[in-house]
Amino acid sequence: GGFLPAQDENGWYDTGDLGYLMENGHVVVCGRVKDVIIMAGRNIYPTDIERAACRVAGVRPGCAVAVRLDAGHSRETFAVAVESNAFEDPAEVRRIEHQVAHEVVSEVDVRPRNVVVLGPGTIPKTPSGKLRRSNSAMLVT
Repeated sequence: GGFLPAQDENGWYDTGDLGYLMENGHVVVCGRVKDVIIMAGRNIYPTDIERAACRVAGVRPGCAVAVRLDAGHSRETFAVAVESNAFEDPAEVRRIEHQVAHEVVSEVDVRPRNVVVLGPGTIPKTPSGKLRRSNSAMLVT
């Protein structure tokens, strides 16, 4: 039995958060280790993908989620789900899918396996409005 120390040798706690220290001493939290997508040895951050997707006309602000997918043989890929008020218009859905893929490639230089356009309120969020990435996989598979 016994307990493991919560702090490492430098006094830090491993929370699973990713962030960086600014020159003024402030810490900026920018994601979670478990959400990082690793493709061809590169770390791709869901927030970069989501920001790119939200630049597309017709995508509701703050309503894009990048989901890591297992591509087999220890390889990863990802899909993107976005919310749009035009989710029932097939021509508009095709345009949004194409433009989201284009914006994502421009941002991270990797194409999503697929893009899904959903109705408002579909992407799971916490009560405070944060994306629930782990609960979003069912939307894109």
